[in-house]
Amino acid sequence: MFGQGVSISRPNNIFLEGDFLVEKGVVFSTELGFDSGVAKIGDKVKICSSSEIDYTGGLIIGNNVVISRNTKIFTHSHGYNPNSRPIKKSLAIGQNVWIGASVIVCENVEFIGEGSIIAAGSVVTKSVPKNTIVGGNPARFIGRKD
Repeated sequence: MFGQGVSISRPNNIFLEGDFLVEKGVVFSTELGFDSGVAKIGDKVKICSSSEIDYTGGLIIGNNVVISRNTKIFTHSHGYNPNSRPIKKSLAIGQNVWIGASVIVCENVEFIGEGSIIAAGSVVTKSVPKNTIVGGNPARFIGRKD
């Protein structure tokens, strides 16, 4: 189910499996001229309001994932030149992941492992192993979830 004001660039490149909730004001985007960016969203995924999800480099979101409000996810970079051609960076978010409110997931993150938790307000700059809790700016190891 989609809430009011959801914006999707290239809707034919987003694949949804099963039940999902995308709340109001969520933006799914890809860089102009990049028709190959694809987002695959698993079953029982909730993306909360005012989040911005970039899928230029490719994005997979596993089952039972919660992405809390005002989160920003990036899958491309421009290096040191904002006018350069985008550099694609794919991201896979494992099953049963909880991304807290106002998190920024930077373009160099390749995966967020199954069962992980990202604390609210964190800036994730590198991949997160499964069942790991991280938080802060930049996000650092807080503990294990076993």
